[in-house]
Amino acid sequence: MLPSMPPPLLAYRKAANPNFESGEYGGRVWLAEHDVCPYCSSTLSELGSFHAPAHNLVKMEDPNFAPAFCTKCGCGRTEVDESSAKHWEEAGRAYYKPRNVTHGACLFRVATCNVCGWWLAVEDADIGNNGYANGVCGILESFDVSSASIPLEVLSEELPRQLHRIHDVHPRKMQDLVGSVLSGVYACEVHQVGFSRDGGVDLLLLTADAPIAVQVKRRESSTRAEAVSGVREFLGAALLLGHSDMMYVTTAPRFFADAIAAANSAVKRQLVRSFQLIQRSELAALLRSVSTPNNWQVAIEAARKNSDHTPKIPNPYELKQHTDD
Repeated sequence: MLPSMPPPLLAYRKAANPNFESGEYGGRVWLAEHDVCPYCSSTLSELGSFHAPAHNLVKMEDPNFAPAFCTKCGCGRTEVDESSAKHWEEAGRAYYKPRNVTHGACLFRVATCNVCGWWLAVEDADIGNNGYANGVCGILESFDVSSASIPLEVLSEELPRQLHRIHDVHPRKMQDLVGSVLSGVYACEVHQVGFSRDGGVDLLLLTADAPIAVQVKRRESSTRAEAVSGVREFLGAALLLGHSDMMYVTTAPRFFADAIAAANSAVKRQLVRSFQLIQRSELAALLRSVSTPNNWQVAIEAARKNSDHTPKIPNPYELKQHTDD
């Protein structure tokens, strides 16, 4: 019987143009209905405004309307738009266009859901564009969490929210993830030593004093504690290689008492200088400390480069209301 595949890891890493045609909408005001996530109903965290050039991400249908612009792109300097002058005279007012404008949405007001990761970016008309703003929001992308080719940034962004999925991560990718986390925590270079099952060293943290030998264990069980056998095997391998500083990182929820005793004994007897044991909760804390989720920036940049194929979706809030009915 073939083993069952773990469910896909879902992340809001693609951008879509939602249909916000109903009501007065578009960056002028942050409507009360947008204070909560339309999918999990959690309160959104407003991140503020960001300058994120998105050339042609949102295309204006009417050529008489200029695309949105922002104050950081020279829109404070204007001139009469002669090509549209007749049109606007008939409408009863003059029309001015900005000079040196970067076409497309530039200044975004962003909110994100800390629970499921959904995000919404709205052109900030109040701060810098022509008043006709558009929204861009996240849509789900699916990843095979057990694949060795899953992007490392996806794991870094999603595992703090979905820690139970850490046991499905490919062992080799777990080494990459731990190396990335420790590199950020210790502000040092990390060297990949190898991938083996013989209790050897997986990573070397190249710190200023001396390298720290690291063993990484991705355990499939979410409940079983880390046994003393792995700690002893790693201790022997590290000693043979001449290491005096060690770190054992596991996705297990805890270490057995004799495993902790073995690490402490090695330090007390001066076999090694230090021996850190890092269990799942501590690994999660380290991951959160260096994690800087910016999936909205990744999605907007990708959409900017591929604007003709940016998907269009219904207003997610209307979609949620429809789903609830």
